[in-house]
Amino acid sequence: MGIAPHAEGIAGLRTAVSAAREIMKDLPMGSVGVFSLRDRLLSITVHRLAQVGCDPGKLVFPLLRSCTEQERERILEAATVFLELGSLVGTAERLRCHRNTVVNRIGAFERYTGLDLQKPHDAAIALLAVIPAVG
Repeated sequence: MGIAPHAEGIAGLRTAVSAAREIMKDLPMGSVGVFSLRDRLLSITVHRLAQVGCDPGKLVFPLLRSCTEQERERILEAATVFLELGSLVGTAERLRCHRNTVVNRIGAFERYTGLDLQKPHDAAIALLAVIPAVG
């Protein structure tokens, strides 16, 4: 089931229904449960961008081809966890590595892609590019 944002009066009902429909269209086959716009926002955004020919992944993945596969995996893992948690210490704990290792991997992400994960605008682009591909 998709739950729409609260409709402000009868005038907002059409928008709320459209949002609920978009949530339902975005759900993978066999999904069970109740999903809100917050739950599906990243996936819906990436899907809608793809419909107009924009793939955020093209801002990241081609630029990471110049590093080794093992390095790319480590960089993407650190970036993904950091984008999820927003904390260097939390990322280091989750990855079971030193904080400086996380700093180095996030620095490598920036060197390869030009996206600084600590700047909100760059983090938003990276989030749209990285999270759907990994998740």
